[in-house]
Amino acid sequence: MPTLAACTDDRAKRVVAARRFAYFVAESFALETAFPYAAGVLRIFTALSLVVACAPPVAAFASDVDRAFADAQRAYHKKDYRAALVHLRRYLASAAPDDGRRFGVVEQIARIHLQFEHDPDAAIAFLASIQKNTKLSREHADDLKQWIATAREWKKMGGLDPKKNESADGLFKLGQKFYRRGIADTDGVADETGAASRYIAASYLVPFVQNFDGDKRMAQALLMLGDIRRRSWKDEDDWTEEFYLKEVIRRFPRTKEAKQAYQMLDEDVRMRWSGSGGDHTPDYIRKMLARYKALAFDAAPASKPAPSP
Repeated sequence: MPTLAACTDDRAKRVVAARRFAYFVAESFALETAFPYAAGVLRIFTALSLVVACAPPVAAFASDVDRAFADAQRAYHKKDYRAALVHLRRYLASAAPDDGRRFGVVEQIARIHLQFEHDPDAAIAFLASIQKNTKLSREHADDLKQWIATAREWKKMGGLDPKKNESADGLFKLGQKFYRRGIADTDGVADETGAASRYIAASYLVPFVQNFDGDKRMAQALLMLGDIRRRSWKDEDDWTEEFYLKEVIRRFPRTKEAKQAYQMLDEDVRMRWSGSGGDHTPDYIRKMLARYKALAFDAAPASKPAPSP
């Protein structure tokens, strides 16, 4: 049977109270009914009270997960990304598989590596481990592929050439110039005419979005990249296309660019799932489109929501 010494000091107080209660119940029971086995009942009550008092409370484990999540969000919004990563990984190590915050945390870690640390290699390694070891819904599996494809694109095209002294203004203007030329030479989304100009535009816009995150033209740059990628015939560009268009909506909701991004996203996704037999868009994709439409078009809520990762 557990002893009082086996418990912590805090639990010891609860044990004493439990013992007194057990004695009271047993003595009262013996007096009122003259039950001959009152001593045995007393010992049983005492043993049970000690087991319950000394057992680690289940709520403590839940609070540890919640504490890790809260610490991570606090560090993230203070822009202490190194500390945020520590707490986010602590959360992932402890959270239940069905915790609804898990995939948001995965995206938050990927965002820190890509957007703030400019480290696509770290993002790819982390996301590949999640892809390999985690059972994901179809929507989250798609989202993960979008993050990985974008990280690979940033690794390939996102670096700045120190010999060229590249500036945010120079990269944006050249990207915009070649984007407009590529669109002007194109007759419809499926036309590959102008592909060379669009590729050149991307070679300027990718390093712009990777290295100049605070620039006020970020929504425009992301929108141009989404439009460029949706006009490509390469399979891997399907994933980066959706990432860029969703990123406009996530980061700049209810703006002109967010509305344009949603129109492109909706048109392209439905085109992919439609044919002579009708619209076969899966239910999980319809729900995804509905969420992004609300972000792009709905009025801002009266109360300020928690910042998205």
